[in-house]
Amino acid sequence: MDKASDSSSFDSAAVECAAEPGSAQHFVAEVARIFTGGRVFTGGRVFTGGLVAEDALKGKARGQEKIPVFSIASKSEALEIFQLLRDDEAMLFNMLIDITAVDWMDRREPRFEIVYQLLSLTYQRRICIKVRVGEDDAETPSVTSLWPTASFLEREVWDMFGVRFSGHPDLRRILMYDEFKGHPLRKDYPIRGKQPRVPLRMPELRNTAADMHRDALVQISGWKSSGVKAEKQA
Repeated sequence: MDKASDSSSFDSAAVECAAEPGSAQHFVAEVARIFTGGRVFTGGRVFTGGLVAEDALKGKARGQEKIPVFSIASKSEALEIFQLLRDDEAMLFNMLIDITAVDWMDRREPRFEIVYQLLSLTYQRRICIKVRVGEDDAETPSVTSLWPTASFLEREVWDMFGVRFSGHPDLRRILMYDEFKGHPLRKDYPIRGKQPRVPLRMPELRNTAADMHRDALVQISGWKSSGVKAEKQA
């Protein structure tokens, strides 16, 4: 793989581009230069408009390379940025690997981060995008229109963390039952909390196994006895 497509190299230099600073196009142009610039990415740059470049993940993927991490403070820009990351010829992050969330209760604001793991099958490189979501307005745009596989992943985040995804076609619980109260992966969910009892969804049915009729087993005459006789004679 050549240097231009090697995701183990990240550019930390200032980038000049035609797009307006702080716009989604500017952000994606920055990301493209990080992948193709060839210099080590140190992180910590804050783009205008609340777009932040963080340090590369310490975890390893595809050998020794590290994955660049970016945070989007303005969630209103998120859907446009994701579309550019998927469709831009220099990016082509056409596969959504995972969506999860982090609850930073009492440690930082905003409280939640929605974490997206993307993969470019064309360039064989990965990127991690975080969208910051506040507790009072725990909602962010759905990406199901870009990656249909996001449907179940977003439902799981909603079920476990209580962060809603606007525009999701069928946002409902996926792991817990509908009557479950709260979201169990939130830091303030009570460890010893008890859920209310819920009625049966249908009347309990009588076990009908006793009504089953089975014919008596057929004894195969001669086969077993002749085998025993043969063993005795031997």
